[in-house]
Amino acid sequence: MTHGVLPARPDADWSWPVCLERLRTVPGRVTERQFALLARDHWYRSDEIWRLSACPPGPGPLHRLEAAAAWYRALLHPTDTLRPTPVSPHCDKVPGPCRPSADGRTIRA
Repeated sequence: MTHGVLPARPDADWSWPVCLERLRTVPGRVTERQFALLARDHWYRSDEIWRLSACPPGPGPLHRLEAAAAWYRALLHPTDTLRPTPVSPHCDKVPGPCRPSADGRTIRA
């Protein structure tokens, strides 16, 4: 379920050249490099950062999408709804107190 945040999945998987061709139909949104970083598999060992931060990685982004869907819809379509608050929509799910930083990101207090 995408909760109106993610686009519908195509009926068939696209090849990488087709993906790049489709990306080029919406110029200015994302560079090809940014798209490649997002769309292609990149595996990084993150267990050490989670250990050092004493913060569990959690279940992953799709697990919380339903609870955060309204916030993301407001962010992606600001004319359709009110602007989102800068605080993460699932701040209450993070262990410990959270607060927005000066630039609008959520940080643990």
